[in-house]
Amino acid sequence: MESLTLPEVLDTQQDSELLKAICRAIEEHLRGERDRLSEEIGSYPTPIPRCDAQFNHLYEERSRIVRELERVAALAAGNPSREEYVALIRSFIAPPGRG
Repeated sequence: MESLTLPEVLDTQQDSELLKAICRAIEEHLRGERDRLSEEIGSYPTPIPRCDAQFNHLYEERSRIVRELERVAALAAGNPSREEYVALIRSFIAPPGRG
């Protein structure tokens, strides 16, 4: 399988819009995953013991996604540079453990 990479030179207005669109798509994906996990957590059979590994995993995964959404929102709230956009995108397309 080929590795996804971004070209090293993206400096036109069109490329800037592409980077923004990719970040919006990442945010949309994260929101969908957060909502899916929230629904799964909400419908989890009760009572839930503290040691329920599956529930704890769902909860931790949702927390991780919320932190990622906060990171995307913080970037969008500022005036991000091209490098900041590229770094954010690369962190999402990198293989696990290499982001």
